[in-house]
Amino acid sequence: MATALDHDDAFVRLVDQIRGRGTNPMLERIDPYRSLILTSVEMPQFLQELARLRLLAMTTEDLRVVREFEDLARECATNPMLQLHLDGD
Repeated sequence: MATALDHDDAFVRLVDQIRGRGTNPMLERIDPYRSLILTSVEMPQFLQELARLRLLAMTTEDLRVVREFEDLARECATNPMLQLHLDGD
């Protein structure tokens, strides 16, 4: 099992910046206090939205966490048996 850790909540802060705009529906489904499971079929859209989110990265930590999620999403996209679990606090 691969993991992307976000101890500083960088990913959550980035997602909060786009929340409510309606342009990134998959990212907007993320709740920092709940879990969300995405399938390999959803990865192309998730990767597109992560690319837009990466443009908002202001720190090296922001960039690191987005890239880790992109790596996991690419891995998930290659195997229909994989799922991406986003687990909140």
